[in-house]
Amino acid sequence: MAGPQITEMVQNPLAVSFPDFLRVFGEKMEPILLAQPGMLSIVTGVVVAPNGQHEPVAVSLTQWASLEAHDAFLKSPSAGPFFEVAKTLLTGPPTINHYKIGEVAPGSLRSRYSRIIKASALDGRKLSDGATGNFGHCVERPEQMAMVLFGDALHSVEGASDIFEGVLEAFTVEWHIHHSNESVSRL
Repeated sequence: MAGPQITEMVQNPLAVSFPDFLRVFGEKMEPILLAQPGMLSIVTGVVVAPNGQHEPVAVSLTQWASLEAHDAFLKSPSAGPFFEVAKTLLTGPPTINHYKIGEVAPGSLRSRYSRIIKASALDGRKLSDGATGNFGHCVERPEQMAMVLFGDALHSVEGASDIFEGVLEAFTVEWHIHHSNESVSRL
């Protein structure tokens, strides 16, 4: 029996501009992912860097029906071509983690921004107005949690790190591509 739905979070350090990454991702990588059984949705965007302080980092959140569905993709003949293309776009290995954050509402997936917070504990404070969110534990590091806040305005997701104790990493993503089993939209 397949396990619970899982969200794969991939942080890609880019060797190319984000527009170039997005073009290649849309032409060569996204079609491979979309053809995989058990792939439910994917959003792809870029980390909003304060004053362009670092090289661009692309982020994808892919919802899979189960960890087994994701593992089946990794063992499939499609995985090789997918990762060969990815290697040409990155400065190094991506950071990949899987989280049990549950189903993300379609409206949230179409949000323009997200604040992603990785932390050791959630203390239960209220989310900021205009933001919705999902949180759950990391499969690879059960002591780590992630919260993904969604909002259509940057201010609705910024500054949300104070709802966690033990923040390990926090960043804001501007989403550019959304795909679910129902639709594709380019923001």
